[in-house]
Amino acid sequence: MPIGDKPAWVVLPADLRRFHLGLRRAAKAASASDQAAAYRAIVQVVEDMDVLGMRLGATEIAAHVFALQRLGMHTQAIDHACEWASSDRRLLSRIMQFLLRALFSEGHRSRAMDLYIYLLHGAAGSDSGRLVKAQMTPEILCEVVSGLCRHSQLDEAYATLMDAGREHRSIYVWNAYFDGLANAAFSSSLGSERALERLRQAMRRMETADGVEPDIATRSIWLRACFRFGSWEAGEKYFRSNHAGMQQDVVCWDTVIRGQLTSPDPVAQKVGWQLVDELVKRVEAGTLAADARLLETVLQHILRHLYSHFAPAYAPNTDVVRRIFAWLAASLPQARHNTFAVVIGWLLAAGRMDDALELHETMRHCALWPSKSLNCMVVRAIAVQSAAQSVEFIEGQLPRQHFNAAYFAVLKLAVQRRDYDEAWCIIDRHYPEISAAATADSPEYSAPFPDATMYSTVLRLTSENGDHRQHRLLLDRMQAHLAVVTDRLPLAAGRIARVYGFYRNRQQIL
Repeated sequence: MPIGDKPAWVVLPADLRRFHLGLRRAAKAASASDQAAAYRAIVQVVEDMDVLGMRLGATEIAAHVFALQRLGMHTQAIDHACEWASSDRRLLSRIMQFLLRALFSEGHRSRAMDLYIYLLHGAAGSDSGRLVKAQMTPEILCEVVSGLCRHSQLDEAYATLMDAGREHRSIYVWNAYFDGLANAAFSSSLGSERALERLRQAMRRMETADGVEPDIATRSIWLRACFRFGSWEAGEKYFRSNHAGMQQDVVCWDTVIRGQLTSPDPVAQKVGWQLVDELVKRVEAGTLAADARLLETVLQHILRHLYSHFAPAYAPNTDVVRRIFAWLAASLPQARHNTFAVVIGWLLAAGRMDDALELHETMRHCALWPSKSLNCMVVRAIAVQSAAQSVEFIEGQLPRQHFNAAYFAVLKLAVQRRDYDEAWCIIDRHYPEISAAATADSPEYSAPFPDATMYSTVLRLTSENGDHRQHRLLLDRMQAHLAVVTDRLPLAAGRIARVYGFYRNRQQIL
């Protein structure tokens, strides 16, 4: 029975909000048809909330509009947004900004520009009377300029920027144009000098047309452009110039250090290590407050120097590297997931498995639960040495909700090695279990084992390997598995069914 058919006192608003947020998360990871089902459910939930007389906030309205947008119901999305947010012009403007982003991301540039013209000028149209109530904001202009740049419409983006009122041409809008211009130039056939000159001219136009001075974000865009186009000297010179604010900004430090140390030029790398040494001295002297992200950038390159099997273009003094490493160990926050992940990744790359596992255990003892991606990285490294040990690690150390992803890594490696005895042991280990589906406490972890991704990968590899017998056996297993999964997890069953149908049809053709 739809939620809207129940009495209001039966349904709690918090439950509905959690439900539609869960649907949005599920939709991101689903296939196209499953996404459509999830978005239709979101529309139903939010409309039921409205029927029950619950107050719809920005989260609910945005979720509803987004779902309608993804279902291709653009006009209905605009109508509902205007109806529910008509009394709040700022909220309506934010929703219009969201709609513009969705239209550009889906390739509907003409529709997005029509909507923008309605907002800007109140042009004639069925929705213009409503949309003119939305408050035109720099954020809306920024969304349009950014969207046009992503569509490689640089001239139109600049014309749109200049046609807007001066009050809307903020530094954020200009930065969106600069960033889009740099990205478009990088993907084009322009040479590095021409691309940088074009970006430089655009920045001059901002200063002359609007009298707006570049901010830290503008300078960071310029730095990134210099390093992307291989002009590290220009980037380093710009960083060293009279822009005192840049040398107090950790983002600029991160950009210039990362750009120098990843350059193939040994001179650039030497300058990069000199900058790292200068950074350490500034932080120790208290003239620069470095954040964890900047320190982790330095840590990555320190570890690359200490543990990499490949000789760098420039090798700094080992004593200096170890001194910086000791300083990082004392300076980095102790309870930070990403720091642990960086170190564990480099330990695994260096073949220091025992140290990596010890650090992984330390994370868990500190209640810093490793992420799924980190767990899978560790499992893959163990599986290279021993599939049995990787299975033991999964069963003994990982949370239940990471089982499918971790076993996928082991299964893929076994099939690539054509070790089908091991592959079938993995498939049979939890088949046909519905992971955690029986517990009411964690329904979000519901998944069949194997899932559609595991089936699809193994079928593709067996086909590529020419192992037709294993291919047919797995198809038979999928057919039996579908009967179990369909009743309990119809969306997951639909994904498995599509994989099964695709490979079954291919087998019949062959």
